[in-house]
Amino acid sequence: MNSYPELVRDQNGDSKSFEHSLDSIEHSLFTDPYYTSFDAMHGTTQLVDDYLRNSFDTTNGQIIAGGSLGRGEMLPNSDVDIFMLGTDLSSNGDKQSIPSLEKTEVGKADENMMQKIIGSPLVDGNRLVDGRVLTGNKERYLSILIKQNTTDRQLANIISEFFYFRCFDYPHKHTIYGPNLKYSSGSSRDLIFFDWAYRLDSQILPAMIESSGSEIEDSLNYIQKENEIYLSQIVIDILLTSKNAAIHLFNRTEDARVKYCSPETLRLIYGLCEHKMLGIGIRDEDQFISTYYSGRVQIEDAVNRLMHNILDKYLIGYDHEAPIATLIKDDELLHSKLALKSWITSSNSSSTEEIDKHTKTLMTLPVGTCWGGIMAMICSPYINDNTLSTVAEWLNNSEDGGAYLLKLIARSTNASQKTKDMAKKYYASKEIIK
Repeated sequence: MNSYPELVRDQNGDSKSFEHSLDSIEHSLFTDPYYTSFDAMHGTTQLVDDYLRNSFDTTNGQIIAGGSLGRGEMLPNSDVDIFMLGTDLSSNGDKQSIPSLEKTEVGKADENMMQKIIGSPLVDGNRLVDGRVLTGNKERYLSILIKQNTTDRQLANIISEFFYFRCFDYPHKHTIYGPNLKYSSGSSRDLIFFDWAYRLDSQILPAMIESSGSEIEDSLNYIQKENEIYLSQIVIDILLTSKNAAIHLFNRTEDARVKYCSPETLRLIYGLCEHKMLGIGIRDEDQFISTYYSGRVQIEDAVNRLMHNILDKYLIGYDHEAPIATLIKDDELLHSKLALKSWITSSNSSSTEEIDKHTKTLMTLPVGTCWGGIMAMICSPYINDNTLSTVAEWLNNSEDGGAYLLKLIARSTNASQKTKDMAKKYYASKEIIK
């Protein structure tokens, strides 16, 4: 007997109706000045929720919506992340092709694996922390989330993601055409920091929310009230609409240049969304381009201020120059302190010897206590191949996850081809999304 939800929908009229509804949402998002990105999030999330519930026989196991779908922030061109929880992992590598949802990634896990993943590094765990139960026992899933997703894990995650994006990932995605429209400082992707900060303070997770409403609306309201950080709703709508429009243009033209926020790309986006922009007071493409760029500055500044507030609130009085041995003796928020110390070291040190020593000290601890710090070391431009190889072996031998860290090693320009191949092999064995 299959211990996971089984796909029962085939290519039929329901699929065509779903596609038509999705196209209608996208059309409204691009053309209707009264139909905001938040309206599109509500409509898309509810539509996909219902479609997935009707696409599987859930007699066995349950379906968890992850990523933007889990957060209620899905837009028509978003990828779909879902997880199937069951008992038999022998079919873990099976692929599921869901009609009309080609950009779907499916993960399979049993309960024991799920508990490990939620406490795991960054993307590995975040996809499940974003999770919202579509079918099955919601309370059981929530109890595991609450136990594993501690304040220390959440804080270490925010610290690590902030430094990773700002110091490592985003700069690497900058091209002659400009920064990546989705993955760059000040882009709509930065809005995720408001979700994480809201969860950290409120301990409210997407799985606790009954409706398909977007988490970002609650997050923005909370952050603006508690942190006195104010963002224009029109600016947020423009950034989200523009990101979705760029994906639409790429799908239609396969021109990779539209993924970057050059004036040329923004003119194409304005042409696609001109009626909507005129309706919200953007009179021409020059004003649109100016508003878009100033909006990115607003978002970047807001995230910077938010991070300062978080560190002042949770790590007040923390001395990042204190030796790791001293931090271990006082283990309150240990993971977060190690992450901050390590990212500061990684950002400031040009000594390969210091990076190697710091990394090996972290490796005396469990992965679940120091993955934020290990990530910082992997991203250092001064880490050597031998250290990266040692870290890859260490992660592979750990039961605490680490797939995403192995992926970073496989991408490192400091890693030899041998180390990259080894990291890819280990990553494939640990990654549950196929």
